[in-house]
Amino acid sequence: MSTTPYPDWPWHRVRYELAEKGKTLADVARSIGLTKVSAAAINRLPNPKMQAAIASVIGVSPIAIWPSRYTADGKPVRRADWLRERGMDYEGRPLPAPAEQAAA
Repeated sequence: MSTTPYPDWPWHRVRYELAEKGKTLADVARSIGLTKVSAAAINRLPNPKMQAAIASVIGVSPIAIWPSRYTADGKPVRRADWLRERGMDYEGRPLPAPAEQAAA
């Protein structure tokens, strides 16, 4: 579903770019009415509102930072679809193997 052949930015780069602007994840989260806990999850779970806020502070498009989280037309990929594509459930936990699902 990624719009480019390039990978998402490494997490340390996102944090570095925010620090260069004098901001932390908590600062960005508070500015849009989210908690620090919500902010901390951005490195492993899509959140278009938080992604847009981070990208705005850094000065780039959210698609530039997280191309895997957007469709070719620039719309955010649904969280459930993004996670399923990576073998995870809605909470980000690994899905059981097909044999485990059949036995349950």
